[in-house]
Amino acid sequence: EPIFLTKNSIVALKKEQFKVTRRLVGLQKLPPDVPGYEVSLPNIVTWVIREMRLHGFVSSEVVFNLKCDGRPFFGK
Repeated sequence: EPIFLTKNSIVALKKEQFKVTRRLVGLQKLPPDVPGYEVSLPNIVTWVIREMRLHGFVSSEVVFNLKCDGRPFFGK
């Protein structure tokens, strides 16, 4: 039988999914004098490699281009 979700159920599921995602990538607010957020680089690299494997892109070498100039990640 089909399961019908109410609007409240969908909002609750979305909120929980984003909470888990924030925890997985280590999203944290920067100090009050700097607006923005930071993420855990090892967690992001792990996430990207898992996504690549999931979608069939398997390689023995993974190359990342990082900008290390100290700019914070801005977002809401």
